Amino acid sequence: MWEQIALAAIVTGLVLVIQHYWLRNHRLHVLKRYVLGNLAILLPVSAVLALWGSWMELALIWASTVLGGFLVMASYWRDRDITRSAQEAARDREGTLLREVLDGTTRTE
Repeated sequence: MWEQIALAAIVTGLVLVIQHYWLRNHRLHVLKRYVLGNLAILLPVSAVLALWGSWMELALIWASTVLGGFLVMASYWRDRDITRSAQEAARDREGTLLREVLDGTTRTE
């Protein structure tokens, strides 16, 4: 049992170190990096839990990870939309101001 735990931890550590140095030279979106890091942790642990027949624990880990990952992705998508909306609003304000300056209709307050 302890040997399996140690082996899973060693495999996880090695895969994470390999990913760290391999991904340094590759431009991957942050969400893809998160997925790869989670898989590096979850797959060895899942293998040990499957060997032990700990199916409920395995289901708990994967359900929590999948839901948490989805919510993180949804948060990134929402943040991206908010940023885009703010940038569009700023461009619109700048365009209006530029038109007013060029037309000589600028209001001074």
